Amino acid sequence: MATLVLIMTQFFNCKKDSEASLAVLSTTLNKITHSTAICSGNLLNNGGATITEKGFCWSTNQNPTISDNHTFVNSDLANFTATISGFTPNITYYVRSYAANSKGIAYGNEQSFTLWINTPGPNVTDIDRNSYTSVKIGTQVWMVQNLRTTKYRNGDLIGTTTPDTLDIRTENKPKYQWIYKGYEDKVAIYGRLYTWYAVSDSRNIAPLGWHVPSYGEWATLIDYLDEQYISGAKLKETATTHWITPNAGADNSTGFTALPGGNREVDGAFNYIGYHGSWWSTDEYLSDYAWNQYLFYDSSSFIGTFVMKKLGISVRCVMD
Repeated sequence: MATLVLIMTQFFNCKKDSEASLAVLSTTLNKITHSTAICSGNLLNNGGATITEKGFCWSTNQNPTISDNHTFVNSDLANFTATISGFTPNITYYVRSYAANSKGIAYGNEQSFTLWINTPGPNVTDIDRNSYTSVKIGTQVWMVQNLRTTKYRNGDLIGTTTPDTLDIRTENKPKYQWIYKGYEDKVAIYGRLYTWYAVSDSRNIAPLGWHVPSYGEWATLIDYLDEQYISGAKLKETATTHWITPNAGADNSTGFTALPGGNREVDGAFNYIGYHGSWWSTDEYLSDYAWNQYLFYDSSSFIGTFVMKKLGISVRCVMD
């Protein structure tokens, strides 16, 4: 599906045909998702004649008219709304409201937006010299790989345990990172697993110009992809090279390429690689828990929940 980024331009003069006394309109873009634009029009004045038709028109050229793509809104209200779709990615579109009466046709102010589908963002390198690619999804830019640094931004080491299966249930605010079961060949694919305390440390776990997302930033991503119950399919890497069959619904249309890195339990057990991926947010839930996001091999949902801060799970960074 399409991924959209809104670039809005407003021209507040109302453009009219040569006829006098036509409707005066305003145009607003209420919401942009990965495949739709929700538009509102406001009929400020009918110009002294009954409005016979109103709606929205759009084009890849400025000042679209009803000779271009348009949709009719069947409403007698001064405020009217429609959802328009069918866009081509990576092209700027212009949209205007319109209204017609016996005097002719009037058009509202113009709005514009550009759709980006799986569009590469900048590359980034962490303090360990690990390189990452990124992708634009809506108004956000996300890393395409899980974080795998062993250091904070200032160069300080992020601790680990010896052995890697050490029980940390009695430790106070442990700041650790681990490789899944110590398998070095897994790091480049799945990244490392971090406790929330390491993630939230003021020395910053993310590279300069990037940060660990808040729960609200995860919510922005989900909202852009329409809803949590189908957004996971658009985020997961396709096929079953890394995900366990059936990897339900996965199409990776966003380019996010989510992988099932599993987790590290507080008692030292490593579980669920291939079955689920989970990623920290910066938001706490009570004193010992924090919010995170889950993806499962058998579901298209992207679920927000809370887990113990001592758990080791993956990190994805978003650009500042």
